[in-house]
Amino acid sequence: LAASLGCRLSARKVRGDNAHHIVEATFKSFSRCLRKAMDAATGVSAATLAPLMPERPARVAEKKRATKETSIDVHVNLDPKESRGAEIATGIAALDAIFREIEAGSGIQLRVKCSGDMYIDEHHSAEDVAITMGKAISDALGDKGGCTRMGFAEGECGEARVRCVLDLSNRPSFTSDLRFGARDEERIGDISIEMVCHAFESLVMSALSTVHFEQLPHGSSDPSARDLATAA
Repeated sequence: LAASLGCRLSARKVRGDNAHHIVEATFKSFSRCLRKAMDAATGVSAATLAPLMPERPARVAEKKRATKETSIDVHVNLDPKESRGAEIATGIAALDAIFREIEAGSGIQLRVKCSGDMYIDEHHSAEDVAITMGKAISDALGDKGGCTRMGFAEGECGEARVRCVLDLSNRPSFTSDLRFGARDEERIGDISIEMVCHAFESLVMSALSTVHFEQLPHGSSDPSARDLATAA
């Protein structure tokens, strides 16, 4: 291919052992680099052509979920034109804080309301809210046309630094290297650490995405579970 194009091509695997993923990711990375090089050579870019393209439908979705244990209403807007205060009320203060961090870090807009059987415990509320939000995000993404499918971001809070690697793959998978048990904590405020992990997993799986949380070196001591969840 490089010989036919008359170009210099350098490709190096950074990590990964799955042949399917290596081949797929290599060709996608190559195509993006080729597109960038062509844009630079011609002076025409996607941004230049944008005014000529048909307007993309609004990427918004609303999901409701009602079970014997919970009643949930979630609204997601992936392209808000203006910022407004978060409208998140799951009945679990720590989970509200995590979702507000997701909203602020991603630039999306969330409206989440949940009435659940908190007199028993937080399990059903945390799980069902995460499932409903994941499905709403998936619906809002639609066919994912025009999306940069893969990416990563890093977040910090206190002694914690976390990298999140995301692939809008339609092949859901969740992996976490976060060491929540480093300080022998069992809860983050009004939610168990176990349920925080489960909520992340439920959100990712319902959004039909692949996510890997990686804990990065940062600070001089083990981070608290709250800092890890917030950074993630």
